[in-house]
Amino acid sequence: MKQSELFTEVRDAIKDAVGAKRWSDSKLRRYAQRGIDAIWDRHPEAFMEDEIVTDRPVELTSSDTELPTSRSFNGALVNYVAAHCLMEDSEDANNMAKGNAFLQLFTSEMR
Repeated sequence: MKQSELFTEVRDAIKDAVGAKRWSDSKLRRYAQRGIDAIWDRHPEAFMEDEIVTDRPVELTSSDTELPTSRSFNGALVNYVAAHCLMEDSEDANNMAKGNAFLQLFTSEMR
């Protein structure tokens, strides 16, 4: 999955408007990088290719960057990014509740 595809899935999940996006790509990238780090801390095997990977994943840069996680962890990463976007908008109680729900999904996928 490419970074741009991740952002599309996150925006669909949090219902971010196509025209007037509330969360910029740079903000989504920052949350995605933190999510990748969180997955690395819990499941370094998510980054295995042909051999064991011992170095932390590379930084996300352009929208064409392939995510370093295996496909089975992409959903968890979507949930992580969505959670942090919504929790950022904590003045809205509905967004906070939705953010917590996405974070619980991420946490359950990390078990």
